[in-house]
Amino acid sequence: MSKFKSGGVVALVLFVVFGLLNSLFEGKAVAKLPFRPASLVQKMSHRGVSGDDVTDCSMAFLYFLCSISIRTNLQKFLGFAPPRGAANAGLFPMPDPKTS
Repeated sequence: MSKFKSGGVVALVLFVVFGLLNSLFEGKAVAKLPFRPASLVQKMSHRGVSGDDVTDCSMAFLYFLCSISIRTNLQKFLGFAPPRGAANAGLFPMPDPKTS
């Protein structure tokens, strides 16, 4: 239940930040990709950006990439991260190498 609450709070914070940034950078290229992306990625990276340069990156794509890395740190900052000892308490816990 705690994991569900933390996920909800983090999702709410990221959703609010996304709305704010989307209104600030709507239609503007915020980054330039150093490569030509694949067609599926190109549709996501160029979403909402005017122009035909496929190396222009929209705020939504950059936000998506950053939110993947920020989510864990945000959970730690808000105090929702699991204790360090709980890392192996999942469905398939890793064996303790000290007991072998």
